[in-house]
Formats: sequence, structure tokens, C-alpha cells
Amino acid sequence: MVEISFAGGRDIEGPTTWAQEEVWRGIRPDRPNDGYANVRFAIPVRPGTGVSDIAAVVERIMAVHEGLRTTFPTTGAAKLDVQRVHSSGVIDVPAVELGERAVEAFAEDWGQRSFDTRAEWPARFAIALSDGIPTALVVAVSHLVADKYGESALVSDLRALLSGQDVWTGADRVTAVGRGAEEATDRLKAISHRALARWEDVLGSDDLVTFGAARSDTDVWRRASLLSPQATIAAEEIAARVKVSSAGVFMAATGVLAATLSSRASVAMASLLSNRFSESEAAFVGSLVQPWGLVLDVGSRSFPDIVRATYGASLRSYRMGRYDRYDVEALRSELRERKGLAAPPWFDVLHNDSRSARARATVSRGTGERVATRLPDLHRFGLGYSLFVEVRDVGEWADITVFVNSRFVSPSDPLALAAAVEQLLIRVAGGADGPAAAVMAAALDERGGDR
Repeated sequence: MVEISFAGGRDIEGPTTWAQEEVWRGIRPDRPNDGYANVRFAIPVRPGTGVSDIAAVVERIMAVHEGLRTTFPTTGAAKLDVQRVHSSGVIDVPAVELGERAVEAFAEDWGQRSFDTRAEWPARFAIALSDGIPTALVVAVSHLVADKYGESALVSDLRALLSGQDVWTGADRVTAVGRGAEEATDRLKAISHRALARWEDVLGSDDLVTFGAARSDTDVWRRASLLSPQATIAAEEIAARVKVSSAGVFMAATGVLAATLSSRASVAMASLLSNRFSESEAAFVGSLVQPWGLVLDVGSRSFPDIVRATYGASLRSYRMGRYDRYDVEALRSELRERKGLAAPPWFDVLHNDSRSARARATVSRGTGERVATRLPDLHRFGLGYSLFVEVRDVGEWADITVFVNSRFVSPSDPLALAAAVEQLLIRVAGGADGPAAAVMAAALDERGGDR
């Protein structure tokens, strides 16, 4: 065990951000089994890197990023409200003997442990060893202090430090305490109230639930990921043809998947807005993501038409993607009472694309390895969506991860669903036309999976 002392600036207490409260809403019902939401990864180190070199990197990263040395004194309550930044402290970093191929498995398993964010740092580090020689730095971070974009910023900074460079520490760096204070101002409150009108339009839809009828009495979220160079290239080709971003292409594919599985002409979906528009926001190791929603008409439309509609909806998301979550919760309660609903209205389909614009721009025509991975089932998932498709970057390629609740969705083989999305994109890029739902149905039939 390596004991590392760090010191990095100020002791300060301030309000939590709207995005942090969104995260808390999702993970609180599952605690202490919320580790599935943790950010976790491993970064290989260069030959010759010593334990002391890695310890210096951990010391520096803890000093630079306030979120990594933040605790939440009211953890356990329905609302967090307060976060407390500490100027200094000590973090214990284990050195673990692992075979070279065991590092990723260790990162996945070790990173699943929930954080006691009231009493411990919301970040953990471990040094992977092979025959006593450091091979990787393994990292796990609570979702309260890093979303997927914050993960990318953290990985970038750690790689820079491990290669002997320093990281940006400009005075205008975004902090969670600063963002929370800004969101308490009249200007941001006005933005939140304007967003409510957009939310009322979407949440007022009569059919937000896509998968309504239960097939069993037990919730089981089956998970798998598919790293697909073919889908990546196909999505970029379609995006260039339709003149949109590939993010819109993948989101449209999720909409077509949900519509085909549910035999519906339209589907309501939630997605996530990064809320990172400046250099300092892009470099922020924290959580700024908030949901937005749309109702997507699939019907007998072609895939390019659906992509255009999705892209138009995503442009409107900027007017509903930054808001006080408790304003939206109040609106949901009001709609429930007004419409006599059994529960406050919300979506059961979620799509998220956490790829960076830089990663999308580097896609080549080269070939890469297609990798399919089944992940452990979840019996608790506080976010509660019946279908969740996430697209993230692994190198230059898109990794399609599917969560599917077999209680409501059939077929519920997540790998078959990810492969069907892949096939839809490949076929459309190759010239397949006609209704997108028919192309998806054919792909689902060919990919199989339990029904």
C-alpha cells in the first residue's frame, strides 16, 4: 500500500450542481449497489515507470481537480444539496500483482465497489504490477464527480502526467462548487424556467412508455457491448450523406430499434446533453450532463428521414438540457395529478453518445477488430430504463453498449440488439432503402436472440 499526501488549494463548501442531483436521483435507490455507475478504466504506463512516478501522478491529479477531493456530507438524504472541497488529505493506493491480461478485469471488478462519498474520497487508484514492475494505473471514480466526458478529461490529464507533461490549471477552470453557485443565480433560474415549457410539451405526450406490458415478475437488466469498426464507418458515411453528425445517426438507430421491438410507429426517448461548450468545460473533471427528451416518428419512414428528424430534435435539446431537476420533478408531479396517471411521466428508453467530437473526426477507412463482450446482469438499476443504448469511443471506433430489461423487452439478448443496430447502419450505408423499421426487423431476425 502506498500512502500519498496531497495539497491543492482551497477548503470550500457550496451547493451541488443540477447535474449532480440528476446523478444522485439515479444511483440513490441502488446504494450500496450503485457501483455499476462508477467511471473506471486502466491506463498502461511506459516501461521504466516506477511506483514513485505513479504516486507523483496521483498526488498531482488530486491537487489539480477539486472534484476528486470532494465529499458530500448529506449523502443518504433524498437531496444532496451540499458538497465540501478539501484542500489537502491522504489517499491510500494499493499496488496489486496482476497478470498483463488481468488488468482490465481487475479494473471492472474493483471499480464496481460503491463509494461512501460522505466519508471517503470519490476516487480510487491502484497500481497494477507484473513481477513487481508497474504496468498500469487503475482508476475508479464516483459518477457524482465525473460523467463520461469528465472521464475523457481525466484520462487525458493522467496520460499527460504519466508521459512527463503537466496539465492546464488556468484560473478560469470550471469547478463544481462554482457551477453550483452559478445555478443559484437569477439568470440560471430563468434558463431553467424557460426549459420547463419544452419539458411540458414532451412530458405531456400521452405515450412516453414504449415497453408497457411486463413479460415476467422480475427486473433483470442484461448487458453487452459491441466494439464495431464497421458500424463506426457506416455511421460516418450516412452522416456525410445526410449532412449531420454521426451522433444523430446512432441516436436514430436506437429509435428505430425501440420502435421495431415494441411494434410502435413512434417512440419517446431520453438522451443526454453534455453541457460542455467551452474549453474550460471540456477540461472539467466533473458531471455536467442532463437529460432531454423527444418523441420520434419512425413509422414507414426511411432511415435518412429519421436521422434528419433526430438531428432537428437534438438542436432543440439545447433549450431544454439545462434546468433545475426539482423544477422538472414538480412538473412531473403536476402532470401526474392533472392526467390521473399511476406514476409521474417519464421515458423508458435512453440513448447516450459520449464520444468526443475529436474521436469522431479521427475515424479512418482502416480496419479494426470487432469485439463482442457480455457483461454481468444487473438486478437493480436506479435509472430504470427498459432499453438503454450507449455509444462511446474506444480508440477511433464506436463501442455500442446495450442495457435491456428482460422483464419488458423481447428479444432481450443485448448482444443481438447491438448487432442489429450495427447491421442497420451497415445496410443503409450500403444502399438499403425503404422503411427503416423493416431493415431493422430483418437484422433482428438474422441476429437471433431469445424472444
